[in-house]
Parts: sequence; structure tokens; C-alpha cells
Amino acid sequence: VNLSDAALDFTITNGTFHASEAVISGDVLAINATGMYAIPADSLDFSGNITLKKNESVLMRIATTPIRWPFAKIFGFRLNGPIDKPNWSYEQNIISLPSARK
Repeated sequence: VNLSDAALDFTITNGTFHASEAVISGDVLAINATGMYAIPADSLDFSGNITLKKNESVLMRIATTPIRWPFAKIFGFRLNGPIDKPNWSYEQNIISLPSARK
């Protein structure tokens, strides 16, 4: 799977990195996440999901939403802990279906 595009909206305040929207995407899927990294405490707290097919028309996205919606709930994840040894876990219903940038 080729994940060749990335976009990130973030701020850094008092040593804490806040990502309001992080998207890593390719032709087949997109990974969307939000969260924070407290640099002094070395503590991650991110949640996100994996969605299928980012490069489709608006009409196709609307038409396939009922089919894709359950998959967005199935492929939810949480990432927390120290950056050099993060804990990954499965989590449902974290983020609603994203628009996935091109």
C-alpha cells in the first residue's frame, strides 16, 4: 500500500504538540488522526481511523458512505504512551467518516 500524501494541522503550546487533523493517504486508503504529544513528559495521546478509497468523486463518496461507514468504525485505533515505545490499540467510533484530502 502506497501512502504518498500527508497533511497536518497542528499547534505547539507550552511544549505540547496538538494535531487537530493529521491525514496520511494514498490511492487505496487514508489514515486520519487527532491528538497530542506532550514533549517534556514524552506522552502520546492520539486516536484515529483508517478509511478506504480516498480518490473518488463527491458523488461516489456520498453513494458509498453507507457501505464504508461500518469500516470506519471497525478500523479505529488509539496510540498512547512514550514515543519510542507507543501502545497501539483497537478502538471503535473514534472519529466520524473524514473527507480525506487529496
